[in-house]
Amino acid sequence: MVFEEIYELYWQKIFRLCMGYVNDSELAQDLAQETFIIVWQQLPKFRNESSIGTWIFRIASNTCLKQIEKEKRFAKADLPIHLEEKKQESIEPQIQLLYQFISELPETDRIIISLELEEVRQAEIAGIVGLSESNIRVRIHRIKEKLTKDSKKMATNIDFKNLWKQQTTEKPSIEELLGRLKKFKNENIRKLAVTNILLIVTSVGIGLIWYHYQPQLMTSKIGIILIILAMVIFLSAYNQLFTNFYKLNNTQTNTEYLNSLYSLKSKQKFIQTTMMNIYFMMLFIGICLYMYEYTSRMTVFYGITVYAVTFLWIAFNWFYLRPKTIKKQQAKLNGLIDKFEEINNQLKQ
Repeated sequence: MVFEEIYELYWQKIFRLCMGYVNDSELAQDLAQETFIIVWQQLPKFRNESSIGTWIFRIASNTCLKQIEKEKRFAKADLPIHLEEKKQESIEPQIQLLYQFISELPETDRIIISLELEEVRQAEIAGIVGLSESNIRVRIHRIKEKLTKDSKKMATNIDFKNLWKQQTTEKPSIEELLGRLKKFKNENIRKLAVTNILLIVTSVGIGLIWYHYQPQLMTSKIGIILIILAMVIFLSAYNQLFTNFYKLNNTQTNTEYLNSLYSLKSKQKFIQTTMMNIYFMMLFIGICLYMYEYTSRMTVFYGITVYAVTFLWIAFNWFYLRPKTIKKQQAKLNGLIDKFEEINNQLKQ
């Protein structure tokens, strides 16, 4: 099944699923677009271990479940995909009421009832959210009872399935969707490339200094080697941190995804502590050794000044920039973990 066919067949279904989760038409469209971008990226890896519909709904569910944490990290305009949409026509009052009732449910129940109203088989719903089919059956019965009770409180009788299918939205053009995806990927690749190029140029520059000035002391040569090795370590650590987040498999169940996040957190901690400590120590020692030959030819005052400025620069990076970067990366990952732990706890209730 080609992507264009999938997009045509599932857009409205995924939009309604996202709408059931967030009860916000514009945000639901953003989430639906993000879902199809992941589908487009992951489609070559699809192995028919489940139906294509189950696979896509699972991606949409995970995308919705991550939304709250994403809102904490990004302003709306900064989201990876944010297409300009036409203003939606006013929604029929009963449809608004239906989505209001659903939005008041716990997050996992929103997903479950949205899939049920979309007429996804209960066995597939179980696979999507990671529960047994019998558990899903009980939850659906309980959710329907609550929705019916809520509708009676409002002195109205809502035909849930009929109203659910009435909610539609205009699809963004697939060309625009893929164009935005390409732009987003190019921006991230550009950031990665610039960092790599700057560090490589710095290393080459240090090598040229060695070649041009031909340092005489062994300390200078050892210092240059240590600095270049430190750059290589930093480059490796930076690339690993960058790619780890983009290797997360959005087609997993909640429990599998949470385990992947735990594994990623462990790798991230190793890179941020062990690898970065080695980088800064090698850089510090390398610079000190490299500078010794040249500062030894200066007066004591200038020699001390040069070393003091170098120490301040390294201290600024070590005590300010490094913790700030680590805190930002950890907050992003911990937020996701907290969110999925909360979801898993809901599933156990």
